[in-house]
Amino acid sequence: MSPKTRALVVAGALASAALTATGSAAATRGTAPQAATDVPACETSHTQVNLHESGFAAAGNTGLVLTLTNASDHTCRVDGYPGLVMEDSQHRALPTNVTEGSTYITPDPGTTDIDLAPGERASAFVGWSTPEGTSDVTPSYLRVSLPGGTGYLRAPFQPANVTNGNLGVTALARHTPVPY
Repeated sequence: MSPKTRALVVAGALASAALTATGSAAATRGTAPQAATDVPACETSHTQVNLHESGFAAAGNTGLVLTLTNASDHTCRVDGYPGLVMEDSQHRALPTNVTEGSTYITPDPGTTDIDLAPGERASAFVGWSTPEGTSDVTPSYLRVSLPGGTGYLRAPFQPANVTNGNLGVTALARHTPVPY
């Protein structure tokens, strides 16, 4: 290879490497994940819980829609599954087994960060069976904790029967679809 050809090959290789590096840097800048904004987690002291009868029942299963409303004056974030504990009329915890994911009535939407502006809501579907079991629970209240948070909220919850104290809950979502 002549010195002139060698110089052109080296120059071409260097130019190619420079373009590749520049292209990679541009691609990296364009596809790099955005830095997460500093949205604080919702706190129980600034959140309201409500339980809404769904009216859905299927093969001895029923449920309701649980909503969490941001009652603060700033945007806050929720994600994941709410914590649930059934209570009696004296607010004593009852045996409660919670399964996270799809319920008999509705599919699980999966977990995702949900930023709630003041007044906005996130919801989850809470399901249970009603046939008699071996250790059924008749609650008066449902204690609800925010995912990863401290403290809890309480709402009246008086189904006739919760088979063996088993509840199912979907992840929080902007809208909890119910298939009916």
